[in-house]
Amino acid sequence: HSVFFQLEGHAVRLAPLLVLLLASVAVAVHAQSDKEPLDSIVAVVNSEVVLYSELEGELRTVRDQLRSTNRAVPRRSVLEKQVLERLILTKLQLESARRSGIRVDDTRLNAALEDIARSNQLSLSAFRNRLEEDGYEFTGFRERVRNQILVNQVRSRTLQSRIKVPEREIDRYLEN
Repeated sequence: HSVFFQLEGHAVRLAPLLVLLLASVAVAVHAQSDKEPLDSIVAVVNSEVVLYSELEGELRTVRDQLRSTNRAVPRRSVLEKQVLERLILTKLQLESARRSGIRVDDTRLNAALEDIARSNQLSLSAFRNRLEEDGYEFTGFRERVRNQILVNQVRSRTLQSRIKVPEREIDRYLEN
């Protein structure tokens, strides 16, 4: 038994297996929609988007950081606004880094990850295991570190371009 439908004025025949596959996909999508909403866009930043899942992940990280330092966690609405603003600023800075051709190679990234692990008195593999035990994906953490390095480079370049020291000030400093 086959199913037919019209496509641009032509009758198209679907094989029974394909009909079954499409039906099961529709059921799975419907079942998923009953359980949990799909990710949604909370902000558009030029050509980038901030997803609800990104916001939630960042909120979790910030709350965990505040709690680990025994600092008060602000109301969700206040914290959410601050975190969203930070995510938007980060997206803008990462876009600026891309336009400027700033890159972070794996060697530099791995060195930064080693430093972070060492500052926590762990080897990189033990640090990775600790992150995963705490419910964080290492690949996501790795990309966050890469993005933080990129943002720091953008900030550094921005500051350097704004600092102007007159020649006579340099000469006066060198004379003393």
